[in-house]
Amino acid sequence: MSDDPPETADPSANSAEDHTGADADLRTDIRRLGHQLGNSLVRQHGETLLETVEKVRRLARDLRKEGGREGSTAELTRLLADADADQAIQLVRAFTMYFHLANVAEQVHRIEDLNIGGTRADSHFDETVRRLVDSGIPPADIAALVNRVDFQPVFTAHPTEASRRSILNKLARISDLVEERTELWRTSADQRRIDRRIDELIEAMWQTDEIRHDRPDPFDEARFVLYYVNQAVRDAVPQLLDDMAAVLEDIGERLDPDRSPIRFGTWVGGDRDGNPNVSPGTTLAVLDLQRRRAIELLIEEVGDLWALERSGAFRGLYHVLGGTLSALDGVGPDDLHVSGLLHRAQHEAVCEVILALGTTVDGQTPAHYLAHPPVGARNNLRATGAAQTKSLATRARRSAATSASSCRTRRRAAPRRRS
Repeated sequence: MSDDPPETADPSANSAEDHTGADADLRTDIRRLGHQLGNSLVRQHGETLLETVEKVRRLARDLRKEGGREGSTAELTRLLADADADQAIQLVRAFTMYFHLANVAEQVHRIEDLNIGGTRADSHFDETVRRLVDSGIPPADIAALVNRVDFQPVFTAHPTEASRRSILNKLARISDLVEERTELWRTSADQRRIDRRIDELIEAMWQTDEIRHDRPDPFDEARFVLYYVNQAVRDAVPQLLDDMAAVLEDIGERLDPDRSPIRFGTWVGGDRDGNPNVSPGTTLAVLDLQRRRAIELLIEEVGDLWALERSGAFRGLYHVLGGTLSALDGVGPDDLHVSGLLHRAQHEAVCEVILALGTTVDGQTPAHYLAHPPVGARNNLRATGAAQTKSLATRARRSAATSASSCRTRRRAAPRRRS
């Protein structure tokens, strides 16, 4: 779409001679993504839209230049004034998507710059600790300080920023693909395949309505916050804590395993500052949503529950179904250990069952069955779906298990190979 990528957020990056190549790579990626967006606009709306977008871009660029072409302001004003509502919406969406893509490319390159020791390498934790040690600070004092740290990022309640998760997911996938494309071992065929996949995601984003037709409620905001918490809890925070622990071990100290220097907070669902939609019931519902997601994350991150059980480190209450319900395969409740689970739930004071199953129909059927058991069986059992990730869904195809959560004690699942 554009041959003139936006300037990077960090002015020093463009002025540093040793980052000229990195900036060139960034501009190349932004330019390629812009062309892919432009091609998508042509496929879906024809050349006219792309021509209008490019004309607006050129006029806006002229306005930014000192001594720009005379008449640019009047021409741009006239062009936008003549656009009807549909054309104006398409123009806004085209530029919004372009800046989404440009931001994705910049984030990928900034992270790469940090990983290879770029302009901000001196802010890394290990570099900071080494400098403290070199300056004469005792390692014990450094470790004591780290173990006292209590950093709490707090998510505020801004309903207008609650973007659609479908858009966020597509942008995250494009980010992964842009990163994959920069890998040195990628062949031309790999890059063409990646470009085709990015084309598909761009078109899907264009066809996704970004505008909410209903005002987001506090529960929508809570889901939005959990999207980002998931990214941090699943990847960034564990990696950071591992790095911190390794650095402290290098100086003969340790990170306290019972403490976490990073904890997240949120106003969403609890901020009563003039919002009539936030009630005590809303807060309880949001807390329940967060609790359920925390349980799911714990289950998803356990790679070998049998090893955990054999170690004796976790005394859980497990129940193995031995498979999943499947009408197509003729597998019903009588073919699995479902009746035994219902019996245990009724006689062992179990109020919730956490299902470590996949996201397929077969994986979700046991949850529905347990939540709506036959007449005569206990009908107040809460079935919580878990394991909504590809990795655990793959394991669920080989095995199926449940964990029963006691009303007094939280329990966890253990998978077993399907018989």
